[in-house]
Amino acid sequence: MVNKGSPQSALNIVNLNELIWKIREGEIKVFVYDEDSEQWVRLTSRLPVPKSPTNIDTGQIVVPHASTPLGSGEIVSVILRASNKNSGVVYVGTSGVSDAVGYPLEPGETIALNIDNLNKIYLFAQVSGDIVRYMYVSP
Repeated sequence: MVNKGSPQSALNIVNLNELIWKIREGEIKVFVYDEDSEQWVRLTSRLPVPKSPTNIDTGQIVVPHASTPLGSGEIVSVILRASNKNSGVVYVGTSGVSDAVGYPLEPGETIALNIDNLNKIYLFAQVSGDIVRYMYVSP
């Protein structure tokens, strides 16, 4: 197989069946050689390479009777568990979550979410002082 003079050849790009997968700086770019113009043509825009989870951590929060963010930090996914000892329901949602708008977690119940930041998850306790424990995976 012959490299047909790609302007990217200085970057040691491999040509395979006239298709190049270039992996650089966390991005994938796809090029194909156009026989008519004798140039390399980009097929796609930049595609982000998914981040592989590398860390796992746990925590807990005492939830007030007000919409409260779970925390902050970049994550891949999180599991929330309402304590078995809670006196009421804890509601999960976005900013402004309440007992009228939110996903109810009864004592002992668990929910798993794929989300990119803990600060996008808000909690509201029917009974102030109830506890939610969580475990998350971060990149």
